[in-house]
Amino acid sequence: MSLFRPTYRVKGEGFRSPTWWIQFRDHRDVRRKIRAFSDRRTSEAMQEKLKQLVHARATASPPSVDLRRWCESLAPRVRATLADLDILDRKQIAAAAPLENHLVSWLEHLAAKGTGEEQRTLVHGRAKRVIDGCGFESLADVAAEDVERYLRALRDKKGKNGNPAGIAARTSNHYLQAIREFMGWAVRTGLLAEDPLRVLRPMNAECDRRRERRALTPEELRTLLAETETAGEFEGVSGPTRALLYRVASETGLRYAELRSLVVADLDLADTDGASVRVRAASAKNRREARLPLRPATAAALKDHLGKALPLAGVFGLRRWSKGVHAIRADLALAKIPEKDDAGRVIDFHSLRVTFATNLARGRVPLQLAQRLMRHSDPRLTSSVYTVLGADDEREAVAALPESVAVAPAAEIARATGTDGTPIEAPDAKRAAARPAGRASRARKGAAGAAPDAGFDALRVAWDGLDQRGRAALLQTARVLTGA
Repeated sequence: MSLFRPTYRVKGEGFRSPTWWIQFRDHRDVRRKIRAFSDRRTSEAMQEKLKQLVHARATASPPSVDLRRWCESLAPRVRATLADLDILDRKQIAAAAPLENHLVSWLEHLAAKGTGEEQRTLVHGRAKRVIDGCGFESLADVAAEDVERYLRALRDKKGKNGNPAGIAARTSNHYLQAIREFMGWAVRTGLLAEDPLRVLRPMNAECDRRRERRALTPEELRTLLAETETAGEFEGVSGPTRALLYRVASETGLRYAELRSLVVADLDLADTDGASVRVRAASAKNRREARLPLRPATAAALKDHLGKALPLAGVFGLRRWSKGVHAIRADLALAKIPEKDDAGRVIDFHSLRVTFATNLARGRVPLQLAQRLMRHSDPRLTSSVYTVLGADDEREAVAALPESVAVAPAAEIARATGTDGTPIEAPDAKRAAARPAGRASRARKGAAGAAPDAGFDALRVAWDGLDQRGRAALLQTARVLTGA
């Protein structure tokens, strides 16, 4: 392998080319020549990389990560020349192809692995928006700093009146996840040596929540179901059907798209005590089939609702274009339940899933079991995002703790309060009993003519008005004073 600058003659006058050329023998021992650069050092570096590339091709070993990265950084004409010489694999020059072509291939890959059409369209649109916003034309153009700068600009966007109009941190994370999923596919298929976006991390969405849902209270849920039961038709769905839809959603945590895809064959209602609903993998968000239990009363209501419907008939008859948020918004107004509370938290259809998770927590269901019922991969998502507890729940949880103060037996309570007919011994009298005999006799002489305390009757009345905690606290104070 040698480096040279060719000479040529023009009108009898000799000239030397300003560009260096590399002469070498390829993996088939065929003599080749390829144009390098005008700078000698850069050309020498290219010569060394070519030597490594020919050696990898001759030994049928994959090129190193450093060598692949160098190939990706080459100009398209150089990659095309190396591919024509069969020194560089055709797949390794695909990084120079337009990104739109790779996006189409990625979309086909998502369809082949079973990703739903809606999810494919969603992630493809997010990835394409980032690519177009950053101005990337090929895989080699993708840079972490450009993506980070673009997403920050989307979050910091201002409206016409100067108010924040940008996307939330959670939405920004969705865009980052989509473009990283696309780049991960490029790495797995050999188009890239490594993911240039691997250094980017999602933001803490809890610090920038633009839409916070709340759970419906049991009273609100009962009111919503009762009012919807008697309501009229909305977008082709009757009131009783919508009420049953809300009921199943709040007792299973199923999402609207999953409920919309349910057919009669997905329900096992033969035995109402052991009834269940099957979520098909194609309809589930995590693409995993699941079977969730149904409450007996809800199973009976579904059985009456379906009647003799065919196995492939839709359970709720929801159209594909219908939106659950529109229906529940009208039914919330009918039930006079505010869509947004004073804290800015909203109620929408997905709030029924939040209600399900919150009721599991209120029912003291273990987090691991709640995570399985919610079909979450991370228990933190179940506990922090979907479980919305209030101050009353905290107070009830503390009240359920075991008593830390020992409760005295009934005989001791009666004796300490004087309700057993014996006078309560005053603390001074008890201390007097421990004094020497002379002092004790003088104390007894002074107390011999003392009449019973006239406030005993009032004390008994006050004792009867105390609850268990108050009586226990009073007894503890009495024992401290008496030294018992």
